[in-house]
Amino acid sequence: MLLLVIMAIAIGFSFMEYRSLKEQGDYRDITIAASLLGIGILMGCLQLFNVGMPNPMSLVIKLLQPTSQLVSKWLS
Repeated sequence: MLLLVIMAIAIGFSFMEYRSLKEQGDYRDITIAASLLGIGILMGCLQLFNVGMPNPMSLVIKLLQPTSQLVSKWLS
């Protein structure tokens, strides 16, 4: 429930920010901010519905494991 309240407050503040960006004509900033907000809302909804999300650290480990093995081989 708390996450839902925080998301609603964030959406409200972002709409206030979008108004000022629209007046300035910063459409690229609006697009980027809306995309990041959409990703955040999607992840928040997935967390509310207890959908399992992958851990980003596992991707980092998979990407860096060959390098780690190579350095370990060099040092041993």
